[in-house]
Amino acid sequence: TPSATLSATSSRGSTQTLVFGKTTTDGDSYYLQMNGEEGTVYIVADTLCKYMETSIYDMCILPKLPDLSEPNLLAISIQGPVPAASEEASSEEGEAEDPPEPPLLVLSARRAEGENQSTLWFHENNNVTSNELLGNLLEDLRNMAFLKCVDYRPSEDAEEICGFTAPDAMLTVGYTANGAEQTLTLTVGARLPDDSGRYVQMGDSSAIYCLSTDALDPLMHIAVNGLTG
Repeated sequence: TPSATLSATSSRGSTQTLVFGKTTTDGDSYYLQMNGEEGTVYIVADTLCKYMETSIYDMCILPKLPDLSEPNLLAISIQGPVPAASEEASSEEGEAEDPPEPPLLVLSARRAEGENQSTLWFHENNNVTSNELLGNLLEDLRNMAFLKCVDYRPSEDAEEICGFTAPDAMLTVGYTANGAEQTLTLTVGARLPDDSGRYVQMGDSSAIYCLSTDALDPLMHIAVNGLTG
C-alpha cells in the first residue's frame, strides 16, 4: 500500500515510476521501488515527498503588480458596491425600476512641468492631497502584492462564491511605465473565510488571487464611504 507514487515522462516518451512505501524508523527517509522492480528496494531522503505534498496553488507563479509609486500615477477610479435596492420596487406605471448605480469616485493627479514636482490630487474640483485616507491608499498601492493564487481556472460557481457576480469594489489605476500610459484594473470580491484577505481578479483574467485585508482597508473604506470618515 504505497504512501505516494510519482510518474515522470520525458519528452522522448520514456516514463520513470517511483513508488514510495513507509518511512524509515528515523522518519527522515522513505523506502522506494522503481519501475515495478519489486526485487529491489531503495532508501531515499524525504525531500521529494515533501515537494509532492505542496498544493498546486502554492506552486503558481504570482503575477507581479506594476510599480504604482505616486510619481507614476495618473488617475485612480474606485467603484463601490451596488447600493441596496429601494423599497419602492416599481415606478408609477408599475414597471420595475432600473437597479441603482454603484458609487464611483475618480481621483486625478496634477503636476507642474519639470522633474521632481509634487503631486496634487483632485476629486472633481476639490484638492484632496492632504486627505488621510488618500495617503493610506497611495501607500498601499505602492506596496501591494498578491499573497497567493486561489483558483487559476475558476468555474462560474466559484466566481459567484468568491463574490465576483456583485463585486464589493473595483479599482482602476492609470499609470505610466517606460514612458507609456497603462491601466491596471482589480476587481475585489468577498472576504476569505478567515477574514485574512479578499478574493481579487486582475484585468480580464478569470484567475482568482488573494490580497491581504491590510492592503485593502483604505480602498474598501473609500469604496463605501468616499474620502470621509
